[in-house]
Parts: sequence; structure tokens; C-alpha cells
Amino acid sequence: MSVVEGSPKAWLLIFDPTLRSLEGHSYNYDLAVASEAKGRFDAVVIFADEAFKPGGEVDVPIKAIVEARWFKGLRSAVGRAFPRNDSGALPNLPAAGVPGPFQYFWKELRARGLARSIVRALALLEAEPQDRIHIFVQRADLFEIAGVDAFCRRNTWVTGRHLTFHLLLRHDPDITRARQESPAAFRARLRRLSARENPEIRFHTDSEPIARSYRQLTGIHGQFSLMPVPVCAMAAAAHTQRPKTKNFVRISVLGAPRIEKGFGLLDKLIPLFPGKFGAARVHVAVQINRRVADRNVVRVNRWLDAYAASSLGDGPVLELLDGPAPEDIYFSWLSGTDVLIAPYVSQKYIRSTSGIFVEALHFCVPSVVMRGTWAAGLIAEAAQQGLSIGEVADGVAAIPERSRAIWTQLSRYKADIEAYVHDWKQKYSLGIAELLLAAPRSAS
Repeated sequence: MSVVEGSPKAWLLIFDPTLRSLEGHSYNYDLAVASEAKGRFDAVVIFADEAFKPGGEVDVPIKAIVEARWFKGLRSAVGRAFPRNDSGALPNLPAAGVPGPFQYFWKELRARGLARSIVRALALLEAEPQDRIHIFVQRADLFEIAGVDAFCRRNTWVTGRHLTFHLLLRHDPDITRARQESPAAFRARLRRLSARENPEIRFHTDSEPIARSYRQLTGIHGQFSLMPVPVCAMAAAAHTQRPKTKNFVRISVLGAPRIEKGFGLLDKLIPLFPGKFGAARVHVAVQINRRVADRNVVRVNRWLDAYAASSLGDGPVLELLDGPAPEDIYFSWLSGTDVLIAPYVSQKYIRSTSGIFVEALHFCVPSVVMRGTWAAGLIAEAAQQGLSIGEVADGVAAIPERSRAIWTQLSRYKADIEAYVHDWKQKYSLGIAELLLAAPRSAS
């Protein structure tokens, strides 16, 4: 985007404290938004955790979210005293055994720390007073919301600057507040922030059920606008039709290996797959991470290693994919998949979106998902249009047969997904960057 010299510039800061590694969906998400935003904003910058290291060359600046040294040391000490090593826990839920008063004190201290980090991020910009700065937080849970609240309370110097926060709520209210704030207090905080004018606070979500739950909680209907689930250019331009493999079928489990995503069930699920679907040998490919602290994930990793090393003639071939991986490698895994399985077990996926599911659609890869999830709702909606884009399993034991059902008619599923994605792109013709610029002022 070109700008006339001396005229105000539009900045987009993608501020993501959750971006600590290549694992998970944050990196692909941030890059997808940044890539699109370069055509709409004069300057785009990603701010990530200080520990983050990009997987290769990227064409957008990535800067560190700087914390005070004393706070970084305190956060490390608290992490050792109250480790969060359960990847099956709900997001932001306090670690077991943390006293209630300490939870409140730590929430407020972290919020102030995040507010100071936002101040430092703004100081790194070469922005003029008349420039418009948009700060996009792509996963706003209670920590991020409280941090923006603290920033607004403690940094009156921003008065007169053109600053807008965009907070994307990807979990429903109960999961977002994570039992660290009462519903009444959480409602009051959201209403107070929605009424601000300088800086402006705009709330968004990527799930219509989540949007409805926040509107019901707050009574505010001018907020919680719906955003698309972004996909990077590599996925958006994916070659949609790939010939069906004749000698084997690859069933993949991709993404961060977390218990909430059913990783802890793989030692029960994989042996349920037969060695063949008809004449095609069954291969199950699983993305793993050997550098995790969750003991349940470590246990499953050991089981996977043992299973892969064994020679079970009547079972599936197991392929282990070492992650986290740069996006080109990750998307090569996805493009080589015939059927994606997503045995998500966390209640957060009832309403929360699945980035991997959306990416798979863009690669024309059908999925098997669990009943009651957001992805299952999309499969049901597509079925009402006469399109088969995936299968829904009532339990883990049903996943192999649902996978076989897709494999036997893979060409039809791929053709239906191609039609569905065409309509999807029409529905979400406006990307996140355009929607951020066009988002209306909130009204209570």
C-alpha cells in the first residue's frame, strides 16, 4: 500500500504473546493475517514472545514482546512453583493447587506487565502522532483482556493518539475467564472496555455461537463482529485435486500434540485401524513433539515409538512426523494426507474453531471429527447443501470406519470440498485486514 509523503499512515501490530514456537496454529495464523494486511496497511509488524524463533525467511518484521527483567524472572519462578504441564486443561485455567488470593494477585501483576510490554512495542514504532495504529490480538483470553484494560487505565499519554485495539475472542465466556473472574466482574470489564473511545476497543470472534454468547452476556450488539478463519497463501492457493493413491491411504493426525486434541487417545485409537482398506495399505501419520513437559504426551510418545518399531503385520503402518515444523514442511504433510482425523475431546471445541480443519478444506482433504464440535457443525451444514466434506464420529472407536467411508469415495469428497471452499471464499471475500479497517464503532 503506497502512502503520500506527510499523510497519516495506517499501522497494524499483530500482538501475540502466545506465539512462542512454531508449534500450534498461532504462527500460521499471524503470517496469514500479515500477508493479507500488507495490501491494506502501510506498515505491518508481528510482536511475539521473546523466545520465538521463525522457521525461515519471512517477509514481515517480527519483533520481541519485551518484558521487564524482574518480571521475567518472577514469571519463571512462578512457572517452576506452579507448572502448567497438562495440555488437556482448559486455556488459562490456573495450575492445580494455586491459592485463590495468589491467583488474583498474579492476574493483576501479569496484566500490568503486559500493559508495559504494549507501551514498549509502541515505542519501537517510527510512528507519527497523526498515524492510525491498530493493535490486533488474535487470541484474547482473560490475560490479554486484562492487560489491555490495565494499559487503558495506566497510560493516559495515549490520549489524542489514533489507537484501536482489536481483541479476537476465540473461546466462550466461561473458558475465557477461566474461573479467575466472576461472570459479573467479567461482564462489567467487557462493557467498560466497549464504551472506551480513546483508545477504542473492538471485540471480534471467529465463531457465530461464541459471538451470540458474548452478546447475551454483555447486552452489547455493536461488538463481537465475525472474522474469517485465515489461511496462509500457501494453503489458499493449494492444488485442490490430487490423484487418489492406489497402493496406500494416509490417515494423518496433525497439529500440536495436546491432550485436549485427543493425543492421549492415540494408543487406543491406532490399533483399531486395520492394516488395509480393501487393497490399500493403511498408513497413520502422527505429528509429535519430543520437547514437551506434559507427562501424558511423553507417555504417548513412548508408546508411538514402540509401536512404530514393531512389525505388526495386521495393523497400520505408523509414520512419526517430528514437529514443530516450518509451514512449508507442515503443509507438505497436509497435502500428502488422504483423510485428516481430529479426535478433539476438550469442551472448548464445542464452539471454538479449528484452524487445521479449515486448512484441510483448502487442500481438499476431508476430515473425521467428533460429534458436537464446531467442525461437526460445518460438516452438517454442508450436508444440508448436498455436499460431503467430512465425517462425524460418535466416539473414538468409530473413527476408523468413518475414515474408511471417506476413502471408498474419496474422489466425491474432494469434489464436494472444492465446491464448498469456492462458496467459503465467496462468503469470506473480505479478509481480516479489511474487516479491521471497516469495523464499526461499538454501540451498547
